[in-house]
Amino acid sequence: MSLLENLTIETVARLATAPAVSVTAETPLESVLQVMRDYRVSAVTLEESGRLVGIFTERDSLRAMASGEDGKAPIHRFASPSPLVVTKCEPISGAIAKMSANGYRHLPLVDDDGRVIGMVDVMAIIHWLVDHFPQAVYNLPPTSETLLEREGP
Repeated sequence: MSLLENLTIETVARLATAPAVSVTAETPLESVLQVMRDYRVSAVTLEESGRLVGIFTERDSLRAMASGEDGKAPIHRFASPSPLVVTKCEPISGAIAKMSANGYRHLPLVDDDGRVIGMVDVMAIIHWLVDHFPQAVYNLPPTSETLLEREGP
């Protein structure tokens, strides 16, 4: 089976997803940064009453710090509301398409009731690709037949 066929047949359930780490929308920025550091994650979800209301990523943290925001400010001020999500039954190609079209590196993985059960990130997809298609991913040294012109200036 080809790489493209596998990406459309294999589902997100086959990916090694990151753990779901959630905070409330009112959690202070400095506390969220500590949670991200403690759990070694680059994104957390915001949940209220068990429902996903936002996502806060390392990019958001850089924007907040660059603007000189107060560490006591609630995280919802910096998070992206109503994030795109994926389910276990979606094809991996669907997750890649959502990430690519929107410039995202993280998508919350939700169950049928909309509860967050994990986080799909770019690294999970890359690891899956490397495990299943090493020849298509790894860089092989060029041969004289394929090197037609010099690269670079």
